[in-house]
Amino acid sequence: MFNIKPNRRGLIQLLVISLGITTLINGILFTFNINQSVTQPIKPEYPLLPSSWMIGLIWTVLIGFMAYTQWLLIKKTRDRALLSIVPILFLNCVLYPLYSQGFTNDFNQLIGNLFTITYAAFITGRIRSITKFGSNLMLMVTLWALFATFATSKLI
Repeated sequence: MFNIKPNRRGLIQLLVISLGITTLINGILFTFNINQSVTQPIKPEYPLLPSSWMIGLIWTVLIGFMAYTQWLLIKKTRDRALLSIVPILFLNCVLYPLYSQGFTNDFNQLIGNLFTITYAAFITGRIRSITKFGSNLMLMVTLWALFATFATSKLI
């Protein structure tokens, strides 16, 4: 689909594509005020969550981490199966607003969060021997998804 090379231009391409998609999605969420993301604070039953714009910013940074990790993998391996794991996580994350039905379907949100935690943790371990730095970046995705799942659970 994209012919990303293991050079500086390839890194820039990955960052522009992934962050562009994320910015577009964040723009849609805020422009159309999905789930009152602009006009209302986070639901009071989720006191641990930061504001909506901060969550969007955190995910933008995490998507950047995914893009950089993908570039590190492109530099170090030609294994097509291995090169497909980070893009699958990326798709899962950017489609979250859709399959969670605009952040209104608690069950779909929980399933999506659990998949993200599990899959990001899998990636963290799977790529550790190839790129420790990339593995640590994927660990950040895992930790954020863990926190978000805990913060939106009805346990607190």
